[in-house]
Amino acid sequence: MLCAPSPTFGGHGGAEDACTFVCISDTHSRHEELAQLPPGDVLLHAGDFTRNGTVAEVSSFAIWWHAQPHAQKVLIAGARRSAVLGL
Repeated sequence: MLCAPSPTFGGHGGAEDACTFVCISDTHSRHEELAQLPPGDVLLHAGDFTRNGTVAEVSSFAIWWHAQPHAQKVLIAGARRSAVLGL
């Protein structure tokens, strides 16, 4: 099971067994500029989280990504995946 309803994320207004996704994409190394993301069970980044795919950009994103409170996280590397594959 990808997720079970999070005890810390109540009040989403859906069924008790609902799984809430927060979806973002194409942040191109501007993740720090995002407002606080909404609460949810799963955070999905649908690709292109760096500008140039450098290790420094990936590292910056990884620190931000791991700091997000969502119980489950799904990351799709996108077009600039060479730095991700090298880690």
